[in-house]
Amino acid sequence: MLDADFFRRWMTVTAASVEREAERLTALDSPIGTPTTAAISSADSGP
Repeated sequence: MLDADFFRRWMTVTAASVEREAERLTALDSPIGTPTTAAISSADSGP
């Protein structure tokens, strides 16, 4: 059943997973940069 308890448990497990993998996730994200920064840089460079 998809009740409040289900979502509370899901969020708790998900938060623990993200916290446990924080360093690895940061390392994966670092080469990508932020999408907003990339979009702004691309727009500033012109055609």
